[in-house]
Amino acid sequence: MKAVSIIGYKNSGKTSLAVNLCRALTAQGLKVAGAKFSHQGFDTQDTDTSKLAQVCAAVAGISERESLLIWPYKRYLPDVVPLLGADVLVVEGGKYLNNMPRIIIPGPEGGVENLRPELALACFGSGSVQG
Repeated sequence: MKAVSIIGYKNSGKTSLAVNLCRALTAQGLKVAGAKFSHQGFDTQDTDTSKLAQVCAAVAGISERESLLIWPYKRYLPDVVPLLGADVLVVEGGKYLNNMPRIIIPGPEGGVENLRPELALACFGSGSVQG
């Protein structure tokens, strides 16, 4: 992998240049990844990191407090689990995951039957799991 770093002071145009360079390299048929160093945390809404994610195959964000990986396309949970380095994975959401035990928290209207109750370890709130 070849790499280049664009450095400068805040508001000097680093992100604009990086985005344009990534766009040009992608147009040449190259698979381009981006990395963003930050002294702050990452909010992915309308930030430098999100601008890079619009033109790169993947983006890494690195700050003093956190690290972030963005793929601007769908990745599947088994693809990213090896990167997590954890002994336990707690997934919030993912109703479509049919191979993982779940704790169900039904909404006010119930609807437990649509949440694959046969996979439930527990059900909290207004609903019950028959089993």
